[in-house]
Amino acid sequence: METMQSLSGKLLIAIMACLVIGASAHAQSGAEFWAMQVGNSWSYAGFDYTRQDAIARTDSTTIPGYLTFVTTSTDGTDQYSSWYSATSTEMREWQEVGWDATVGQVTMRLHSGVLWAINPIIVGDHWITTSNGTASGGGQSFPFTLSLDVTVLSHESVTLPFGVYQAYVFRHTINISADGASESMTQFTWFVPYLGIVKRQDEMGYSEDLSSTNVTASRMFLDVPSTHLARTFIEQLATAGITGGCAAGPPPQYCPEDSITRGQMAVFLVTSLGSTPAGCTGRFDDVPIGHPFCGFIERLADDGITGGCSAANFCPNDAVSRGQMAVFIEAALGNPPNSSCARQFTDVTSASPFCRFIERLADDGITGGCGSGNFCPNNPVTRGEMAVFLVAAPSPLDP
Repeated sequence: METMQSLSGKLLIAIMACLVIGASAHAQSGAEFWAMQVGNSWSYAGFDYTRQDAIARTDSTTIPGYLTFVTTSTDGTDQYSSWYSATSTEMREWQEVGWDATVGQVTMRLHSGVLWAINPIIVGDHWITTSNGTASGGGQSFPFTLSLDVTVLSHESVTLPFGVYQAYVFRHTINISADGASESMTQFTWFVPYLGIVKRQDEMGYSEDLSSTNVTASRMFLDVPSTHLARTFIEQLATAGITGGCAAGPPPQYCPEDSITRGQMAVFLVTSLGSTPAGCTGRFDDVPIGHPFCGFIERLADDGITGGCSAANFCPNDAVSRGQMAVFIEAALGNPPNSSCARQFTDVTSASPFCRFIERLADDGITGGCGSGNFCPNNPVTRGEMAVFLVAAPSPLDP
């Protein structure tokens, strides 16, 4: 590890220690998704210490143009604060004030913040953000540059003292350069939407685990429990305004196990594309003017995504199979099917009219099948599966 001289070296180490990000949030608004609510607090048990994080207040003046959430963290004798802005699409860290027993008060200010996470959270996403800043302490001040390299590694179950939740695993590699020297550190973070960070682990394997919290993971939909595998995908669609569920509440219901009809699918796809319904002309005999999905169905037809189920009909009430959904999604993305069928799935033969679309869907990372090497092409697509497909799909479909 490269060592800096005099006080500036100690300041760099102190700043790196402070950069273990410690806040999170909840979601119908951006702040709710990231768990940014004043009064929220989390307690963690580490290797030989305990840690307490709390959101103390909001601040609209320190960083002009941004409402930030100010968190306080206490770790043994050290105490520091952090500034985060949270919108429906991102959480960004701006500034931290650290305390180190050997250095004294260390103040760090980032000029443009660093991007901590993006909503929707998609496994495999990767980004790097860089921000310049200034730090001061002990009567000295110096500039620094900080970069944050983030990868979303996986989406997995975590068992907490109060339940089992689906968490996203992030890898954050922080690099800070100042006074001709640099330091870097890597941290792995388990994040549960609406609940916050539930676990952290450093590159050496030392971890701190959430032991208690006053934050209750909200349920946007009454029938989508915290343990549902598609929960975070469903709630990301709702946060993006793509669905309001299947029945009004409060709280509303989503009906995650219900099959998607062709008419409902048209609404999901058109909305995810950021498009608008077409004027209804009655082009399909079974979708008359006045049908609630007519404009969405005709938009798909106008855009060349579907020609209906026959020359004159659309079959709006028919369930959509997983094989048909592969065709719809790749057509909506403007992607051609694979040139040949490689038999990636044991239950999708080369003679299947959907094979090349299904395998394109898999190659695009949108699906891994239904399990055990199968795709289940004839199974109806559930509303929960539809949420997973849409959130996993690349632009222009991702909400």
